Amino acid sequence: IFFKEIPPLVKHYLDADSIGLLQSAPREFSPPLPARPVDPLGPMVATVSRGESKSLGVKLLAGGSGKGTYVASCKDGTPCGQCELLQPGTKILQVDGVDVDTLPRKTVAGALKNAGTEMELKVAFDPIGYARALVHDHAATAKAESAAAAAEEVPDNDDAGAAPPAG
Repeated sequence: IFFKEIPPLVKHYLDADSIGLLQSAPREFSPPLPARPVDPLGPMVATVSRGESKSLGVKLLAGGSGKGTYVASCKDGTPCGQCELLQPGTKILQVDGVDVDTLPRKTVAGALKNAGTEMELKVAFDPIGYARALVHDHAATAKAESAAAAAEEVPDNDDAGAAPPAG
């Protein structure tokens, strides 16, 4: 199975055929998902109060094209974990009024890190984009692991270091 578990909100927005494609897709395959609205509720504003905490407790996922950023997970009890709007599949559109929708994940992470103790995030739930980002991330990870394994391979040569044949 490709995904161990598809987040419940992603399941809610995908039909059974799309879920089956995601679960059975080979690592390099980006499934043709049906076009659906990004978020039927539209963009929403999430207020996150960091307080004295340095960590927001959020793990971010880069969009499939390397642009755009999704919430991959939030730790319970952290500032982001306490915000109901931030959950797997939520796309971050703005940080304190600054558009970050098309910026790379590292830039968005920096904007979140440098934001004050209370920040406003404009977000939208985008399960299709999130699913594509997961597929892209998984394929990139598999490709990197394959390249690393190939670099570590030692040639199979039984004669290496052996004495020359007597002759």
